[in-house]
Amino acid sequence: MKFTLFILILLAHCNSFSQQTSFKNAVCKECASSRYPVRCTEQKIENDIVGLLNESMISDLPEKNKNNYFSISIFLALDANGNVIQDLTETRSDSENLKNAAFTYLNNLSGFISKDANIKERRSVYVINRTFIYEANTHNYRFANAAELTQKKIKPDYINYDQAAIYKSDCADGTYDEQLKCTTNSIFKYIAKNYKTPEIKRQAPIGVHLILLIDSDGKVSVEIITGSSPNVYEKEAIRTVNNMPTIQPALIKGITAVTRIEGTHVIK
Repeated sequence: MKFTLFILILLAHCNSFSQQTSFKNAVCKECASSRYPVRCTEQKIENDIVGLLNESMISDLPEKNKNNYFSISIFLALDANGNVIQDLTETRSDSENLKNAAFTYLNNLSGFISKDANIKERRSVYVINRTFIYEANTHNYRFANAAELTQKKIKPDYINYDQAAIYKSDCADGTYDEQLKCTTNSIFKYIAKNYKTPEIKRQAPIGVHLILLIDSDGKVSVEIITGSSPNVYEKEAIRTVNNMPTIQPALIKGITAVTRIEGTHVIK
């Protein structure tokens, strides 16, 4: 049996700049020169865990899961030096075999480069939650998205954040998803209010799509920026984000953690 893995970003997608020396989270050495080192590290860990999968590995799935679905959820914490804090490692899965194999894999990881020394929270956290759905026509499992899980009424036993990143007190109430939505809306309202539109002629609105990282100290920065807009528009978006005040970072198991939000700023 093969396992389908859709990779959105290449693991070692290097740019033309020199190797980075500061990171929002501890990152694996293979990703140090990546354009997106934190995302690259997440993807490497995920790929390695998917690489553990085979028919024998998940042969112990409960009957209700077989030829249906199964999940894997991991929590990895690294200390100030980039070493795994083994007492905090946690894995969950419908397969006990997979749960134990993932746990062993995580606790044997090494070679992480520590995060930027200016970040107060010296620990780093990685959380990966994935569910695989069986496709009868291909006799294969593939990643399921959130909409599919809702449609099929699948409720995986994921390791979840205690709270999302909070933009002021306005976003403190509600569930994690509600907090995240509130913070996302608030940040993009801030961008819209403080963005100084460059004086360049254009015939139609331009959308600058941003994926933002909120680090474990609550500092917001641009991780990925895409769109067909001229560089001057993108530079102004980066300037606006970099001037944002810090916000309350996400929290999981008592550790403040890096999280992402994304959205599009429309320039009319």
